[in-house]
Amino acid sequence: MTIRLIYPAGLTKIVAKEKAEISAITELKMDKLEIEVRDDAKLFLTANISNLTLNLKGDSRSELNLRGNDAKINFDDKANVKALLKFQDLNLTMKGRTVAKLEGDVKSGTLLLENKASFQGDNLVFNNLNMKASQNTDCEVNVKDELTLAASDSSKVELFNSPKVILEKFTGKTQLIKK
Repeated sequence: MTIRLIYPAGLTKIVAKEKAEISAITELKMDKLEIEVRDDAKLFLTANISNLTLNLKGDSRSELNLRGNDAKINFDDKANVKALLKFQDLNLTMKGRTVAKLEGDVKSGTLLLENKASFQGDNLVFNNLNMKASQNTDCEVNVKDELTLAASDSSKVELFNSPKVILEKFTGKTQLIKK
């Protein structure tokens, strides 16, 4: 079943759950938007959102092309996402066997990886990144200027580019590999 919606100017939240599938024919342009995708839902979206909050949970699948000023993105519980991102500031949290393949450009970012999260970000270029990785996470990051890293519990971090690296914590069987 296909349902066509024309969204009002005051739209501030989108929720997709169970087996729902949301796709936008044209680019969404908004000042502020919160999106929640959970269970087996799918999201295919191109958007320019100044202030974005994106929550992907459960076995959700998403393919996104997003840009704006600030983004707070949370992946949890087996969420799977491919995205092209362009933001001034990105706060990304990944927990619970989530898988993300992200590309694009971010001026300043915060990245929290926990509980076997897998992050492929070799083509997501951060100018500056503050990163915490724990509980058997596996990630690739690309940072130009400065990386602040706290890693523990058998986490593996593959670093692309040649930033200044500040180690706040580096314990257990953690690996930092220069690519």
